[in-house]
Amino acid sequence: MKLVARTVLALVAGVVAVPTAMAVTGVANADPDTSSSAYPYALNGGGSDTTEELMTDIANNVKVGGVPVIGNWSAKGGAFDTNGSAAGCSYAGNAGVAAGAGIRPDGSGAGRDRLEEAMDPSNAYFGCLDFARSSSGSTKADQTKLALAVDTLTYAVRSDSGLSKKFTLAQLQSIYQCKVPTIHPLLPQAGSGSRSVWENLMGITDAALPACINDKIQENDGTSLGTDKFAVMPYSSSQWAAQTAGVISDVHGVSALGAINSIPGLASNGAGAGVRTVYNVVSTARLNSSSPDDALLQQVFKGPNSLVCAQTASIGRQGFLPTASCGSN
Repeated sequence: MKLVARTVLALVAGVVAVPTAMAVTGVANADPDTSSSAYPYALNGGGSDTTEELMTDIANNVKVGGVPVIGNWSAKGGAFDTNGSAAGCSYAGNAGVAAGAGIRPDGSGAGRDRLEEAMDPSNAYFGCLDFARSSSGSTKADQTKLALAVDTLTYAVRSDSGLSKKFTLAQLQSIYQCKVPTIHPLLPQAGSGSRSVWENLMGITDAALPACINDKIQENDGTSLGTDKFAVMPYSSSQWAAQTAGVISDVHGVSALGAINSIPGLASNGAGAGVRTVYNVVSTARLNSSSPDDALLQQVFKGPNSLVCAQTASIGRQGFLPTASCGSN
């Protein structure tokens, strides 16, 4: 963040950071608490819809010197400011607005783009964000993706649909390549990490998107299926599990998860076509800096012993699997 937070000052003073005991119950909140004495938070980020609630759960349990340090901003919502009363870090809401500078980031791509702006000393938003949630890593040369957990991306249809709940990968590819006109494929919004991963699985690209695809839905929202019993959409099995268990807001609607190549998403155990690692993305330069702000960033995100990686209960509660590479590129 632009200001030197009191949590950073505590770190400089030699306070030892200890992950707090897990005490989260009920549905995770969206944006961080701006009425808290911890606001503005030392480390702020946004982006992926898939890992939004996971990082909120983690943020609720990562404290330094007893003070929360992560401001995890949701993918959808109104205006927000990561810098409190100080000027320069106000982001506009994204309802009905295209992704862009100064707009709340919705999706992995938008999160990485807004982080890139916050890394540029000549940009008005320099220092406003410290990490980006990403379900598809990052290809930007000056950013480093740090593994967080494992998810399985599978497909969903209406539970009352006559469509198969056991498509092979080849069958799904035919559907998304518009070779099965009776089935209606859906894709998340542009910039979504899940969209990128699913396109790679389906053998399609944004540059030559097949015409039959509706690519305007919000990811991991089963209500996007509407009343169409012939619609199919990608869905994070971790999100679906957490939604149906009441851990996070339940928007699975009447959706039911399918199995790809006979491997159910909820029982994949890290195996199958749609298995993917989800990440937090940070500035590469800050991972190698010894400044107090950057030391805190490293303490929270970098390496298997980082404060984020210590939150294995949050990872499990949110339906994800732990990864041995947590905190590493």
